[in-house]
Amino acid sequence: MKNESMISFTHDWRISRILKVLLVFVLGVSSILAVAYLFSPHTEILVLISTYKLICYSTVYGVTILLLFELFGIYEISQESKFFRLALSIFILNALSAILLVLIFWLLEYENIGRVIIFYIVLLSSLSHYLLLKYFSVYSYNHKPSIYLDVSTDLSKKIQKLIFSSHNKFSFLENEPTIQDTNLDILVKDDYNDLTPDALNSYLKNGTCVISLERFCQIWCRCIPPEFINSKWILSLDLALFKPFYNKVKRLLDILLVGILTLFLVPLFPLIMVLIVIDSGLPVFYRQKRVGYLGHTYYLYKFRTMKVNSEVNGPQWTSENDSRITKLGIYLRKLRIDELPQFWNIIKGDMSLVGPRPERPEFDAELNDQIKYWRCRTLVKPGLTGWAQINSQYASDIDSSSEKLSFDLYYIKNKSFWLDFEIILSTLRSLTKSSR
Repeated sequence: MKNESMISFTHDWRISRILKVLLVFVLGVSSILAVAYLFSPHTEILVLISTYKLICYSTVYGVTILLLFELFGIYEISQESKFFRLALSIFILNALSAILLVLIFWLLEYENIGRVIIFYIVLLSSLSHYLLLKYFSVYSYNHKPSIYLDVSTDLSKKIQKLIFSSHNKFSFLENEPTIQDTNLDILVKDDYNDLTPDALNSYLKNGTCVISLERFCQIWCRCIPPEFINSKWILSLDLALFKPFYNKVKRLLDILLVGILTLFLVPLFPLIMVLIVIDSGLPVFYRQKRVGYLGHTYYLYKFRTMKVNSEVNGPQWTSENDSRITKLGIYLRKLRIDELPQFWNIIKGDMSLVGPRPERPEFDAELNDQIKYWRCRTLVKPGLTGWAQINSQYASDIDSSSEKLSFDLYYIKNKSFWLDFEIILSTLRSLTKSSR
């Protein structure tokens, strides 16, 4: 029989993710404490401050490392077997964390931390983080869960595509296993009716996880394809959607964050406007009707990134390398600068910072006819960024729009402050890579 702790550790991405994040934080904090008490001479300032202050500064260092690791996608790099890239990235981010620590320490204590001590902290923290992430990578590679997809061929291909796109590693079984097979970790089924009570008991006794298509995709792929669900699943969203406290606090945070961002970014507007005029003339702004919350339409504002009269022949899908995009528009789109005027939509209440991207009415009607449960996207406010935006590419046809809907359904089912925070961090990470 399988080791149950190993199964839960390798099969539940949330457990491994939480454990990884916690250990990264602990190693960051421990590095400063270890250097302060073991390597630092007694004349160094770190050992002269109180233990309480030292723990506070160590915590700041650990939190900074966590945020930088998330922002620059260190966990993604750790899945690759490239020593230099991973080691250099970890060292640079630890160095940035140390620089912030020095600045905070100098502002609060009016003292400087010795350069040798800073080097020891960065070196020890970088080495421990590198070993930790490589351990996770090697452990995951050597403990691939075995999985059998007891579904149709088309659904099996779709699931495998989703798994590979979400960076999960599984060992797929081609031949159907027997009930007594103790090497089967996960059995995915689209119909439970053919399972007898004795079969269910045998699977559970052997430690095999029997799971539905929808549940499997939600846990391991973090998306819910519309063809995997039914009306009963949609109706179960009722309790998850109407959360008065969550909605009110989210609205407050939207206004607060947009207000702060406006103070920093609005001064760039005159420069952007001048560049647009030089590149392709007037107008500078672009107003477009979109489908918003509960199907109500509103006007969305953007910096113009397409050539004037680019839709004289009617609405057209936008592709990643669209020839209608101006030279300047390419860069505005990559950095999402073209979306900044939507701060006004957020302040008005038409949109939120995080949510499904709103669709144009012309395309929305077509997609609603072609894709099951498409209109479920409007059960929450549309967003400036969203789960689909950071996990899928441009939606330029029915298939890519269906893929986008699968991520939107996951967000609607699991929306929370933590998921919103993860989406915002991932959006910032995509900007550091200049990807949309």
